[in-house]
Amino acid sequence: YEGGTLTAQEFLDFLRGRPPAFRGQVAAAPDDPLRQLLRDLTRAKLLVNDAREQGIDVTEDERSAMTGDARAFIVAAAERIGLRRIQPTDGESRDAALERKVLEAVTQVLRGEQEVVPLGIIAFTLRDRYDNGFYDYNISRILDLVGAARGAQTPPAQTPDSLLPAPNAPPANP
Repeated sequence: YEGGTLTAQEFLDFLRGRPPAFRGQVAAAPDDPLRQLLRDLTRAKLLVNDAREQGIDVTEDERSAMTGDARAFIVAAAERIGLRRIQPTDGESRDAALERKVLEAVTQVLRGEQEVVPLGIIAFTLRDRYDNGFYDYNISRILDLVGAARGAQTPPAQTPDSLLPAPNAPPANP
């Protein structure tokens, strides 16, 4: 538009804040509704820019409250799945204790004993902020653990050749 742009990243951030069903509708939508959505987003961006130019913005107290709400949400999610106040057993490192608790939580979800804790848009923020990736050398181990949690014997997993280790992946020999 004249005087600025609506970037692909801004559109992605908008979509991340919407429910999965909405994102699916956008993916399947024909061009005309998408054009209208982009016009609406651009109009909203222009209004926000205009408000900021007039000195209207989120106050530090409001920003602090939103940050506090997000932090409280993450703490509650960690509490719900038992990731807070982890106590290592004798001879167990803190990392090993954390891994044990995560595996317990995943096992409970797979058995239907616990619901998945939805993180919503916070999940995208966490993914963007912290290194993550698929480590191909762990895929067979993960599939074996999933099979064991489900109570079924699974054959050893085959690692697809198309999976590449993440740039920050640990060595291939665990």
